[in-house]
Amino acid sequence: MRPSAVARRSRRLRVLTHAWVVLAAVPCSLGVSAYGVAAQATSTVAPAVSVPSASSSPSSPPKSSAPVPPPGIPPSRVAPLQRPPMTLVAVLREITEPKPVPVAALAGPTPGSATESEALRRYVRGRQRAMDGLYARAADDIDAALRLDPSSTALRATRARIAGAAGDLPRAKAEWEAVLAQDPTDLQALISVGVAAFDAGQPSRTAALLGAAWIRLRLEGFAPISDAGRAAIGAALARSLFRLGFDEAGLEVAAVALAVPAESVAEQRGDGIDAASRAAAQLALESGEAALRAHRPDVAFALLARSVELTPHPRTVALAAYAQLLAGDRDGARATLGVVMDDGPWRDAERTALASWLLTSLGGDARARETLALAAIAAVPIGSRAGELNPEAHARIARLMVAAGDAEAGAAELDSAMADGAVDQATLEAAFRRNGDSDAPMLAHAAVSAHPECLRDACRALVRASSDLRTLRVSIDALPADSVRESIGAGVLATVGSPGAAWRRADAAVELNPSRAPLEAMLLAAVSAGDPALVARADASAPIDLDVDASWHASLACAFAQTGATTEAEQSLARAELLAESMTRIPSGLRRSLADAHALVDGRAAEGSARARAEGALARGDAVSAVAELLLAQTIDPDDAAAQALLVGLLPRTEGPRAAAEWLSLQLARSPNDPLLWQPAVMQAASGGRAEDALARVDARLALDPQDTLALPWREVLLRVTGRSADAAAAARVRIESLPAGPRRSLEEADNELQFGSPESSVDALGRFYESAYPPPTSMRAAALDIARRIPATTPGRAQVMRRIARDAIFTDPRASLEFFAFEALGAASDPGMDSQSALDAVAMIAAEAAALDTFQYSSESWRACADFLLSQQQPRAAGEFLRACLEDPSKRTEEDIALLARAAVACDAIVGGRAGESLALAGRLRGLGHHPFGNSDRPGSEADVLSGILSLLGDSAGAELVLEAGLAVDPADGALLNNLGFARLERGLADARTEQLLEQALRLRPSDSGTLDSIGWLRYLQGRLTDADGVPGAISLLERSVASQGKAPSAVKYDHLGDARWRAGDHNGARLAWLEAVRIAEGGLTREQTIELLRAMFRKQFGLGAIDAARYYNAHDGQVAARARGKIEAVTRGVEPEVAATPASTPTNPPELRKQ
Repeated sequence: MRPSAVARRSRRLRVLTHAWVVLAAVPCSLGVSAYGVAAQATSTVAPAVSVPSASSSPSSPPKSSAPVPPPGIPPSRVAPLQRPPMTLVAVLREITEPKPVPVAALAGPTPGSATESEALRRYVRGRQRAMDGLYARAADDIDAALRLDPSSTALRATRARIAGAAGDLPRAKAEWEAVLAQDPTDLQALISVGVAAFDAGQPSRTAALLGAAWIRLRLEGFAPISDAGRAAIGAALARSLFRLGFDEAGLEVAAVALAVPAESVAEQRGDGIDAASRAAAQLALESGEAALRAHRPDVAFALLARSVELTPHPRTVALAAYAQLLAGDRDGARATLGVVMDDGPWRDAERTALASWLLTSLGGDARARETLALAAIAAVPIGSRAGELNPEAHARIARLMVAAGDAEAGAAELDSAMADGAVDQATLEAAFRRNGDSDAPMLAHAAVSAHPECLRDACRALVRASSDLRTLRVSIDALPADSVRESIGAGVLATVGSPGAAWRRADAAVELNPSRAPLEAMLLAAVSAGDPALVARADASAPIDLDVDASWHASLACAFAQTGATTEAEQSLARAELLAESMTRIPSGLRRSLADAHALVDGRAAEGSARARAEGALARGDAVSAVAELLLAQTIDPDDAAAQALLVGLLPRTEGPRAAAEWLSLQLARSPNDPLLWQPAVMQAASGGRAEDALARVDARLALDPQDTLALPWREVLLRVTGRSADAAAAARVRIESLPAGPRRSLEEADNELQFGSPESSVDALGRFYESAYPPPTSMRAAALDIARRIPATTPGRAQVMRRIARDAIFTDPRASLEFFAFEALGAASDPGMDSQSALDAVAMIAAEAAALDTFQYSSESWRACADFLLSQQQPRAAGEFLRACLEDPSKRTEEDIALLARAAVACDAIVGGRAGESLALAGRLRGLGHHPFGNSDRPGSEADVLSGILSLLGDSAGAELVLEAGLAVDPADGALLNNLGFARLERGLADARTEQLLEQALRLRPSDSGTLDSIGWLRYLQGRLTDADGVPGAISLLERSVASQGKAPSAVKYDHLGDARWRAGDHNGARLAWLEAVRIAEGGLTREQTIELLRAMFRKQFGLGAIDAARYYNAHDGQVAARARGKIEAVTRGVEPEVAATPASTPTNPPELRKQ
């Protein structure tokens, strides 16, 4: 509705019923009127999947005596609530501010003291500075005064006001909270904290605080606050009460808030009349909806009229008419209709839908028929005079004429609009519904003959409008034999889920006549099959003149986008826009096609559309407003699959499961063959435990019409849900065999065979994937490789087909994705027909080829991700080779990336085992290039320390020892290396002379190091030297010094060692305490699963590899230590000897497996 026009006419709304002053007289307690409950979409809940017979007409929902809400108005906003009315005072008794935590009394300065005088002086000066706008200096003064007198609420209130004036809202809120804690009755604190709670989305707290303030203000006649303050506080309180379901109390408050003129608010706030009007209009709108819920449609109309007066909006006007209808004021509703019609609602789809709803609710209107007749005359071009409206608007006039009660004139105008070029889906669907399944195909034939680009809309409209698909098919076949008939037949088959038959029919039509309509049918069949290779084939079949047709390229963009070929879609859209730019005038149909293509390619709704507004509301967390927009979108464009899917998902959340089921049943009754409705209907049946019943209905439908392919995919789903796997597999095979030959069919077959336990057949199907004459896009190749990945590695041919698909992708575009090189490497590494060295050589060659491409020389993340992928497929050696290839020339990578990738490569070596030499070689080569990913040049042994730590951490203890030996060869006096090597030998049970020499030398170099003390203490334990002797400390002394000096990173193993030593020495209580501490540290207060998840995060951070087996690490380290210590504690509790480590060292023991630094 044009705002200017409505603004001129909105005063008519005010004189149609009670004067505005009625609102101010709304009593505090609204009684329940005699008006009935607002209408529901249908009075009964229809089955989840409505299955009419093949020859039946669509079932109609039972008629309700009360009107349904306008389009775009969720029932939850206006449905009456069955609860007794409550006044604000009664509500506040139920909603109270949570009892504050008792605050200790703060001592103030002694009266008359110097402290009190200084606080007062600072307060006065701070107030003065604040008045001068010196907020920072004022804040300093008040802060100083608060330090002197922290008990003063006046000081805190002043500090809060200064913070608010300075824009420091968090500080202002904190200070007002403090004031409220000290004095819960402080009026300004109640208001300030309450408004902040409203802004934070806390309706309960808002109602409690602002409600208490509102009662006091009302008793004082609102004298303490300005009119703007009264409007703002009242709006926040009323809207919070509405959200909590206390509509009567909210109306009581809103009546006072809305009595403040918007002009007065704007003058006091200084932010303009528009902002004040919008705020008041929103409050009036929400109040009007609340009045409807409170059974007061008369009050609702007055409030909604007020909202329209302030900010005209077509949906608010429709809602006002709805209130009149509920009140029985049909004359008033007709007057409101006059306002709507005078503003030309046919000029856009939203207002057309709202006007159509009102006309239908009123059963037609004579004055509206006159207005529409005049508009139709003006819309039609006569002689040299062009029509005032485009053909689509002319068609909307025709549809409104039907709603107004003039079906004959409306039909004639609809035919005229279609002849002028109105071939959008809404117009076509209206025409097809009017003519029925027998005659609609003839209309479609005429429309497509004149406008072949509309074939997609025509076929979808035919199916949506159809009540009997069998009659529709027969009627299509009865058309004159030509390419248009074949195109329509193919398009309908594609729409109802028979892509194979659709493709064959469209392909044959193109062979005879390669024109636009058969090519559009090919696109529909390709989209139905989900195969972008077929879209490419349609493009290749197009005659040369279509190459300069912008609408053809827009259709290609839509088809490529819907089949997942993003790159091709973007290219086609760019071509379409380039051609459109060269046109002097872009037809409305082309504009619509370009908008559809943009929405599909960009993955988001067109700007300004109802779906875009819904997505915006969802982003704000307003699901109810999102549903309102989606309901309107579904009315305007029922073919918007994304909007409908979003609506189906949100309806149960905002309206409840019953209302969602009713809405879906109503839609199915109107369009029983709408493919978009079948999926949610089947899912609803499955989730509601009605799958068996739905399956029986689908089977009954198929029994009546075996060619009804619309139901076949959902029958397959229901078979799976009901546990009939064999039947589901058979149904899936039938469905897949009906697909046109191409990559998509191969993918579907491979996935299906794999799901039902036939990996060999899955490999065979993938073998046909790359045989298409039209190469599949990147996304399909990735899907094929993902299926190949899931096939067991021992399946014959699996490795070869994976390598071939990956190599085909690389050959087509080497720079498309590093992932394809990784898949080819996986195929080589997992090929059972290759020996390990040949496989490794093949992987190295593949990785080197990728590393040589400029595209991948800067992308460290993609290399890390591919290595992680190979590791997740149990191919750590291939992962390591991939990482080495990208590090062959590290000059284009950051030091941070080099360090991460090098650590990841060594981690892969550790998982393989026996590759310590390769790890040392990698570190040496990088060091030679000036990089130090494992240490620093200041400490020669740091590199070996880090390398050995990674190897040991991930289970390659032998490799760790080899690296430590190499490190000591470089720096024999590195205390950390000496300790680590000595302890590694202890772990192998070697408490020999060399181990002792290594650890004693380490102790001399680092006498206070906790790890070294533990290592030599454990050596003394294994030697049986528990106590000090001859001035040499024994195991207990050393181990106690170790745990005492370990700082902020305590070790469970050290406490486990100490516990064993104490037990052997006879200190059983001390041993038990040490073991308890070991368990506490090892488990860290977390469950096993939580600890493993933390370990995964640590591995991802340290090595960039999320595929490292964190559970295995936990079981071998922390988990083992905790279990060992817990076992000893339980043994002591049972009174039996715990299994402590054996002594002396010559006796085989179970040494701990965790190496410490």
